[in-house]
Amino acid sequence: MGITSKIKESYKERLSSKAAARQRHPGTGAERASGDLSGIADNKRELAFAVMLALVGIAAIYPAVYYRGSSNPPELKASRNNVLNMKNWVNFTLQESQRVAHNTRIFRFKLDPRESLGIPPVSHLIVRAEVVNSRGRQEKISRSYVPISDLRAAGYFDVLIKILPEGMMSQRIARLNLGDSLEMRGPVVELQYKVNMKKHLGLIAGDIGITYMLQLINAIMSNPKDNTQVSLLYENESPEDILFKEKLDKLSQSHPNFKVFYTVIIAGGERQGGQGHVSADMIYKALPHPSSHTLILVSGPPKLIDRVCGTKDKERYSGQVLGLLREIGYKHEQVRKFSLAC
Repeated sequence: MGITSKIKESYKERLSSKAAARQRHPGTGAERASGDLSGIADNKRELAFAVMLALVGIAAIYPAVYYRGSSNPPELKASRNNVLNMKNWVNFTLQESQRVAHNTRIFRFKLDPRESLGIPPVSHLIVRAEVVNSRGRQEKISRSYVPISDLRAAGYFDVLIKILPEGMMSQRIARLNLGDSLEMRGPVVELQYKVNMKKHLGLIAGDIGITYMLQLINAIMSNPKDNTQVSLLYENESPEDILFKEKLDKLSQSHPNFKVFYTVIIAGGERQGGQGHVSADMIYKALPHPSSHTLILVSGPPKLIDRVCGTKDKERYSGQVLGLLREIGYKHEQVRKFSLAC
C-alpha cells in the first residue's frame, strides 16, 4: 500500500471512531448541537492534517520515483565524483611511471580501489608544485595536464607529460619518486560534450595535444549509443614521436565511425600517411567540410594552433578563426581550440 493510501485509511478510521463515540453517547439536544459543530471543526482540522500529510508523502517519494524513471539523473551524476573539486587541492600519490617516448612519460597516480576519476571527456586537471625559479627562489606554480586513462577506471588515473629542459613543472614531476605526492584540483571542462551533438567531428592534434582527443575518442567509441563520426589528423615530428599509434590504429580497425590520418615532419624509413605540417589540402581530404553538423577541435603546441586556426585568446575561449581553417571556410562556431603547457 502506498503512502497516500495509508494516509486515507488512517483518516477514515479516525472519522469512524469519532462517529461511533457520538452514537454511544448522544447527550442532550444542546450537547448534540454543540458536538455537531465541534465535530465539523474537528473534521476540518482532520482534513487539513490529512492533506498536509499527503503533500509531505508525495514530496518524500517524488525524488525516488523520478530517479527510478530517469536514465540520466543530474544530481546523481554530479555526485559520483568526490575525488576532485575546484575549491580544494588534493594530494595524489605517484604509483608508477612509464616512458613512452624519448621525452614523454605516463605518470600513474593512486586512487582508492573503489574510486574512479570520473571526470567528463575533454577536460584537464590543474597541478601545483613548488619549484626553484630562475632567480633561485622557491615558488609554487601550476600547470594543466590531461588524464589519458579510461576515466571510469577504478583505483588509478594516468597523466601524459612531456619532459622539456625549460619546463619547470615537467622537470619537477620528472624528479618525483614512487610514493611521492602531487597537488591537483579540477576538472576544468574545455568542451561540454553531449552524445551525438554533431554528426561528424574533425580532430586536429599535434604532439601531446592528442591527450584531449584521446579522451573524447575513448568516450565516443565506448558508448554504443554514440554514432558520431570522428576523423583525426595527427601531426608529429617523426614516426617515433607518434603517441598511442597502436591504440589509435586498433580503434580505427574496430570502429567504422573512427578514421585516423598521420603526418610527420621528418619522414622515417617506413612511413605511412602524409609528410610535413598539417596543410589545407590534408584538412580538406581528411576532415569533414564546414557545416552546421560538424565541429573541428584543434589541440597541440601554440605554433600548430596559430598556423591551423589562429592563437587561442587568454580567457580560455577559442577566439576568432584564422589560418588554414579560415581559408577553407570554417566559422567561429565550428571550431574549438585547446592548448597545453609543460
